[in-house]
Amino acid sequence: GVPVLRYELFNPLADLCEELARKNAELSEASRIKSQFLANMSHGLRTPLNSVIGYTELVLSGTYGPLNDTQRDRLEKVVRNGHNLLGLIRDVIDLNRIETGRVMLDRVPVDTVQTLSSALDTVAPLAAHKGLAIIRDFASAPPVLGDETHIRQMATNLLANAVKFTDAGHVALRARDDGEQVVITISDTGVGIAPDQVERVFAEFQQVSGPAGRGYDGAGLGLAITKRLVELHGGRIWLESQPGGGTTVSFTLPAAERG
Repeated sequence: GVPVLRYELFNPLADLCEELARKNAELSEASRIKSQFLANMSHGLRTPLNSVIGYTELVLSGTYGPLNDTQRDRLEKVVRNGHNLLGLIRDVIDLNRIETGRVMLDRVPVDTVQTLSSALDTVAPLAAHKGLAIIRDFASAPPVLGDETHIRQMATNLLANAVKFTDAGHVALRARDDGEQVVITISDTGVGIAPDQVERVFAEFQQVSGPAGRGYDGAGLGLAITKRLVELHGGRIWLESQPGGGTTVSFTLPAAERG
């Protein structure tokens, strides 16, 4: 009786463990193939796309003769959308590198004020084009410990997102000392996010809708990448929003040692 009981109890469990191991191996291989495909596709697209943008800019500069207003307008759209596509390709590459553990942080004391100012300089023309005011409140922020390039990337992603979803009012960038951490906050007076969509904003390839189902350009990778980078730094990120009431995104970074 005992051998039979052992067989009936443990043999199905062993079969289940074997099946689980096989499924895990298949998932691992599928993930590897996906990562390789994304890397190859992304790098393969960048070269011809850069060529398209380069030749279009040459035409715009008058190298091949004068253009009328309609031609110039259409070519400017080609360049603008080409750069948007390059940004998407860059995001796919970044996300793939993060998922495969190939992002190494160069952790050094980083001048928070200088890094945030650089991020603001990147998005300021976009805000000015929409008539948005920029509020700066980080002059007394202490240095943080982290990778300067990725910290700038995180702030730029969040600022660009705030500008994209704001048609009037302002975008504010603030930073404050919170003991062992520095809290960086980006707020806007934009369309806001419905409660049932808040959980989706940090997921890959998710794009929230605006009022009346209004769509926005983008693949929904910026916030997902930012969240991964924040967590790699040992920080956390969260979002507060309400429809029509703007959005506030905050994240923490470890403070650098104080002398």
